[in-house]
Amino acid sequence: MKPTLFDLWNGNLCPVKEYCQNNKEVENLERLLKANADKLSEELNEKQLKRFDTYNQCVEEYLQCTNEEAFYKGFSLAYKIINEANTQT
Repeated sequence: MKPTLFDLWNGNLCPVKEYCQNNKEVENLERLLKANADKLSEELNEKQLKRFDTYNQCVEEYLQCTNEEAFYKGFSLAYKIINEANTQT
């Protein structure tokens, strides 16, 4: 059996995706985002559509960075808690 940290490092575990699975609130927000983006895409001219695409790319990159930072902070916090629990007598 491989250690969990090994699976995490190799991408076999994805806490962010697992957190969002079967989450009705997230699913509803995703539906709303897609529906509104589709409506906007239909209404925008070519120049506006290009700007909208650039905006969406920036939002995706921002979310990736914040999710990564949140994961790092959460992992660090979990390590501290486990370390403190193991060192207390």
